[in-house]
Amino acid sequence: MKEKKNNASTRKLVLMGLMIGISIILASTPLGLIPTPIVSATILHVPTIIMALLEGPIAGMGVGLAVGLATLVRALTSPTGVLDPLFINPFVSVFPRVLIGLSAYYGSVLGQKLFPKASFRETMGIIVGSALGSLTNTVGVLGMLALIYGSRVKELTGTKAITLLFTVAGTNGVMEIIVASILSVVIVKALHKIFY
Repeated sequence: MKEKKNNASTRKLVLMGLMIGISIILASTPLGLIPTPIVSATILHVPTIIMALLEGPIAGMGVGLAVGLATLVRALTSPTGVLDPLFINPFVSVFPRVLIGLSAYYGSVLGQKLFPKASFRETMGIIVGSALGSLTNTVGVLGMLALIYGSRVKELTGTKAITLLFTVAGTNGVMEIIVASILSVVIVKALHKIFY
């Protein structure tokens, strides 16, 4: 019994280290963006979603914290976009990323309850969880930008913060949900076979 518990703890630590490492690489390089014909979708939040789906909300929140801190550090050290200086505020860069772990996990639980007898119950849980996690990232970050820096966003972009929120959520946000759902299904199922 004790050995089984130690194995579970070791597995969780290994997965957390792996997901945090991937998150830092994605946050520090252009690999965090996937160019598409219409918009570029970020995959920076996908390791947080995967961790929450595999090991629960606390583990997901831990990876989300690492993602947020990596974003904050990048905004401090090498800002590239006009809004990047606003990501120095942890309510914009860190807080929404921590919430991804919660929404992804409980979204997965909800998805499985919606399809309790279906043969694809697990897959639907992953899809709903990753969709809610991705939505939390998009709406959380943009919402905090609009709430805290509404006039500054307009000054920097020439667009009202609320207009920017709906435009980006309707374009990038939709692509990010699709990409996160596909990646999460493939990766979670593969890791589940390896580690569980």
